[in-house]
Amino acid sequence: MKMRIGIILVCCALFGLLLAAGCTSPTSGPATTVATTVPPTTQTTVMTTVPTTAPTTVPTAVIEIPDYLTTPMPTGQKVEVQVTRNTVSTEPYITVSFRGGAGINFLQWLDIIVARSDGTVVVDRLTRPQVNDKIDILGTRGVDNVKVVAQMSDGKRYLIYDQDLAFRTYS
Repeated sequence: MKMRIGIILVCCALFGLLLAAGCTSPTSGPATTVATTVPPTTQTTVMTTVPTTAPTTVPTAVIEIPDYLTTPMPTGQKVEVQVTRNTVSTEPYITVSFRGGAGINFLQWLDIIVARSDGTVVVDRLTRPQVNDKIDILGTRGVDNVKVVAQMSDGKRYLIYDQDLAFRTYS
């Protein structure tokens, strides 16, 4: 008899915990799962069209970000990125990967600016990046200019990468 009362009390306690957890609401049908992949440190890509009369490369002055330093970063604040171009496939992606450095704790964000050869400028940002965080930006099949600007916690901005990247080069 005591055992039955104990079992009933345990079942009531479990049922009470189930109610407290909020697991008693009826389902409204089969659950629909939507798979989304969002990198935790990226923000939305902004595309700006530069007015041109014909598709040409964008002048460097168009993509300048004001107030950044082109001088070398202090040794204790250096950070590194790796920029690669997908030349194997027909999709000309540009991948910017954060590789870390002594200044990882001082880095607030990285601005990635791609001046595409079709006249558009794509700006993206890695906020508080961790080692191996990356951004893929669709480039063109021509020569695209890639700049990476590092914003440090002391308010200074450093240009850490500036290079023209061709989709494919033939020898």
